[in-house]
Amino acid sequence: IGIDYLDTSVNTKSNIQAISGDFALSNPPQNLPYPRYSTRSPRGFSQFSGASVYQDNVGIAFQDKIDILDRLHILGSVRHDWFNSRSNTLTPGGLSTSTLTESALTYTAGAVYDVLPWASVYGSVGTGFVPQRGLVNRTQPAPPARSNNSEFGLKLSLLDNNMTVTMARYHLENTNNLIQDNARMLNLLGPGYRAEGYEIDFQGQVTENISIIGGYGYNDFKSAPDPQALLGTVTPVLPGQPQHQANLFVVYTFTDGP
Repeated sequence: IGIDYLDTSVNTKSNIQAISGDFALSNPPQNLPYPRYSTRSPRGFSQFSGASVYQDNVGIAFQDKIDILDRLHILGSVRHDWFNSRSNTLTPGGLSTSTLTESALTYTAGAVYDVLPWASVYGSVGTGFVPQRGLVNRTQPAPPARSNNSEFGLKLSLLDNNMTVTMARYHLENTNNLIQDNARMLNLLGPGYRAEGYEIDFQGQVTENISIIGGYGYNDFKSAPDPQALLGTVTPVLPGQPQHQANLFVVYTFTDGP
């Protein structure tokens, strides 16, 4: 049984000002003599905006593991979170205050079965509740992201238990993710994303001196379908996420000498 507390705060500020005269602090400077294009920024224009966001989250969790006949291992957890967010936003239109309170009950359940002394199969399912730092449309606190995940795999102990290999298939669905609207330079609440793929990881002692740790993963990240999109709209690939990932570490240990 456990309890945890998370407290975060974020402060943002932006100050855009055009000095009285022909020089303006805008991006790009609109008063430069571009070919066939010439405008002048308004004189004395200034805009200030800022926001302060305060969040706290309290979680209580219970977890347990049960062994049956030394071959079947059942694991599970239940968790309840209470989330509260407060924001103060200052814009040219004035000062606004917003609050957001949410709670959620999440769980994780899994099992491992030892098929052979050196081979085990496992599977797990679960849900998640993750607070997000940021504002929606610069004024509203962002609600926590929700997730549903599952993973199934095989674990092998080879070379007299000197090498461990794990192969897995996973599926993850997230909702309420913040996305950036580049046209308006602000965050919006997106429909979420879906990720699924395969992973293989290995670690072990190859010789008395050499040990290795490595893995490879194939990932398929896609944005969740937008409920307001037209029929037949193609679901876009989630940007910034790699389709292939791999890593390898080799450690050499000197067993003789200083």
